[in-house]
Amino acid sequence: MKGSLEILHDEFPEGHDKREFLEILKKEIDRLNGVLNEFLQFARPPRPERQPCDVSEVLESIRVLCSNEASRAGVSIAVSSAEGVPEIRADAGQLQQALLNVVLNGIQAMPSGGHLAVSLAHQNGELEVRVTDAGGGVPEGDRGRVFDPFFTTKDRGTGLGLPIAHQLVQGHGGDIRIENAEPRGASFVVTLPLHGDN
Repeated sequence: MKGSLEILHDEFPEGHDKREFLEILKKEIDRLNGVLNEFLQFARPPRPERQPCDVSEVLESIRVLCSNEASRAGVSIAVSSAEGVPEIRADAGQLQQALLNVVLNGIQAMPSGGHLAVSLAHQNGELEVRVTDAGGGVPEGDRGRVFDPFFTTKDRGTGLGLPIAHQLVQGHGGDIRIENAEPRGASFVVTLPLHGDN
């Protein structure tokens, strides 16, 4: 579909009265492709291919990837890292996908704008990534469901972003939980083991 559309694209240059319909088709094909990829990723998660991984670099790449969406939403993102955080053995691509889903969730929790804080620390043999938004928080009744497939409180979306994050983090022997943020909002806390290939 996308290939056929690209051929048609050349037939209707900028300014043509039908060009806008091609742009709509392109956006919808990209959206459907994203939905399909989410379904496939959830249904068939690949085994992590572990290599030495600098999580601070992963977080910086996520900040860059999310900068346009955050800017459109009026959200500022700050990434901070404690000193001396060691590398871990992880699949950097999977870890990026998991943390990207959590960060995007935080941005979407603040439709009127706000501040998203992403911090990296380590203690007690674990690495901790904390993503804190200033949105409306997660109602107590929904906390046990946010990692369930297809559960969503948004008008659009598949409800797979956080379940995929949860699945990928668990595949690395880690965990993800929700905490209240003060004075409002929520913190999603991802913990990963510093050592071992669990």
